[in-house]
Amino acid sequence: MEYGLIGEKLSHSFSAEIHKRFFGLDYRPCEIARSALEEFVSRREFKGINVTAPYKQAVIPLLDGLSEPARVSGAVNVIINENGRLTGYNTDIHGMRGMFARSGMDFKGKKTLVLGSGGTSKTALSALDVENCACVLRVSRTGKPGCITYEEAVKKHSDAEIIINATPCGTSPDLGGEAIDAHAFPRLEAAFDAVYNPLRTRLCIKASEAGAYAEGGLYMLVAQAVKTAELFTAEEYGEDTAENIYNTLLREKQNAVITGMPGAGKTAVGAELAQTLRRDFYDTDEIIKQKTGISAGDIIKKYGEPRFREIEREVIASLAAVQGAVISTGGGAVLDGENLRALKANGKLYYIDVPPDKLAVPPGRPLTPDRTALERVYGERHGIYLKNCDKRIPGGAPPCETARIIAEDYEK
Repeated sequence: MEYGLIGEKLSHSFSAEIHKRFFGLDYRPCEIARSALEEFVSRREFKGINVTAPYKQAVIPLLDGLSEPARVSGAVNVIINENGRLTGYNTDIHGMRGMFARSGMDFKGKKTLVLGSGGTSKTALSALDVENCACVLRVSRTGKPGCITYEEAVKKHSDAEIIINATPCGTSPDLGGEAIDAHAFPRLEAAFDAVYNPLRTRLCIKASEAGAYAEGGLYMLVAQAVKTAELFTAEEYGEDTAENIYNTLLREKQNAVITGMPGAGKTAVGAELAQTLRRDFYDTDEIIKQKTGISAGDIIKKYGEPRFREIEREVIASLAAVQGAVISTGGGAVLDGENLRALKANGKLYYIDVPPDKLAVPPGRPLTPDRTALERVYGERHGIYLKNCDKRIPGGAPPCETARIIAEDYEK
């Protein structure tokens, strides 16, 4: 191959898509077992490759030279073959610094935790060199030299203000994985995650729940990819290249998740929106009906609401890894914190807010059988919908009009 990516597990990677689509390169992902790494590199049958976990440190002894950032950081994510001479580079530092700068976060004087002890954690340390943190602590499971354990981080350093996840924890399909619980840090101001698939890891979602700034790794990935492409092609790309690619990918990978009251027209709006955006459409109540053979209302009548919520949770969890789709949810789905986290992993949540006097009274709904019940439930849920949505959409218009408003916001 001319260009590509090597690592142990690559099914989550967007790198081939970026380099093929935006830079026109013959770029291929190549999963390699650790036992085959030395042979692959020594054959030198490539012009340039990216290196990802767990090989960012392991490749260093196999190279002929290192760039200064790669040498200082002790981690390599790009290898360039120049007439048979292999040189290692670290463009992840550029990507991570770009992610920090984009956030506008002031690191000066802040206690910062870097989760992990591998190559990406070394990149994070190098990226933080210019940020003037009060202190930077590396966290590892075993507390190896130079690190504290996760238990120590929670017990002795719960006053940390910034957390950077430099582990693969939370990478798709392990969407429920989290290296550490953001809720254990009451002074947390920001969480950054090198993981980009899903778009929001559990760490980022919980940090947001706590009121902190949270940023997944997609911009870091794109910014390092632009710098890598410059090494591959010996061309320079404009300053806005990374931002343009990032915005394009985010629009395409992110789900539009429709939430709101029963009778708000979520299914009709979702179907219109999916057609407008040319995306797959998932309706959680319809999936439940297909799975069980009976409607949501009948499940509640026959087995009770708790059983229905269990089935609903299973269905929403199964959709968590879906990307670039439209998802319509049942009216009570967002009452469950785990449902919210699953939907937020790759989704932007839209709340269709229809005033209770304009809500349709859907037939066969035991929880909202009449307008009085609808108004009561609206009062109970309205604040929850507002708190957890990314965008409130005034409802009551025809589905095509509401879908148009959401589409305009989604494609910004």
